[in-house]
Amino acid sequence: MNTSGALRTPWQKRDGGRASVVVRSILKSRIHTHENRRFAKDLAWRWVGAKWPRLVPSASELEKSHIDAVLPGRKLSVATSEDGATWTLEVSHQERDGARTWTTQVVVSDAGDADVVAVQTSCTDVESARIIAPPGVLGSWVERLDVHDAGVPVLAEPRLLESPEQLDPFVEHLLMPERRLPVVVLANKPNTRYYGADPRGIAEAARGLAHVVCLAPEAFATFTQTVDRKLAPVQGAVRIYKPGFTAAADGKDHPLLRPEPSRPGAGALDGEPDPNGPAVFRRLLCLKLCQISVAATAA
Repeated sequence: MNTSGALRTPWQKRDGGRASVVVRSILKSRIHTHENRRFAKDLAWRWVGAKWPRLVPSASELEKSHIDAVLPGRKLSVATSEDGATWTLEVSHQERDGARTWTTQVVVSDAGDADVVAVQTSCTDVESARIIAPPGVLGSWVERLDVHDAGVPVLAEPRLLESPEQLDPFVEHLLMPERRLPVVVLANKPNTRYYGADPRGIAEAARGLAHVVCLAPEAFATFTQTVDRKLAPVQGAVRIYKPGFTAAADGKDHPLLRPEPSRPGAGALDGEPDPNGPAVFRRLLCLKLCQISVAATAA
């Protein structure tokens, strides 16, 4: 695997080109050992076992370089490169009505200078898919492996910047051309804890897809003086700074999302969720981050 410039992963193309990639993440680990890669694979198998236990082979078969398993509506394959450096697991499953097939490829690789873990999910009918989210193995990697993005740890929780002194490393990372993950910035209004959305809920949903940063009022005031108004975060809203951000960027390229206020009692009669509720906004934000992840890691 080539790690110079953009990280590249040998994704296998299946389904005759009918499937569309809906989410992709490629992360480096600070730990570069055989044991670390083995643990990353183990986390992948745990994810498979939690969702499709009958696809998990016996302990002795797990050590094989190539594995194939087929069940009605689902199949799994594992391939290992000839040099043993790259391990790829692919699992596909059809929805119960057969309308869509979801395929997830998981890659664990020794890239020479670092261990790299990557995941990609595709869908055969993405337009009608109601919910798109990253596979759970990505969250497990973020929580259990020491992964980073351009030297900054990738976390499953938001970072809080309370003082102007904390802004320098934040801005430095924001402007790094090597940064591959978007930065989601929220700011609370003075004398309140209202960010417009739940930072912890967003950070958990976006594990491995984005950095989530909360700016306290003092840090917010200083940061908004360093960037153009069209690029600044807004208190009570969510600003997404995509990879490749510069001080001269167009504000339209780094979207500002404003949560709609919830309506009291919305959905209470028909059992449907509030269309403006926090869970719905989280899903919409996660969908946006999934779309960004595909564009940011395109070959």
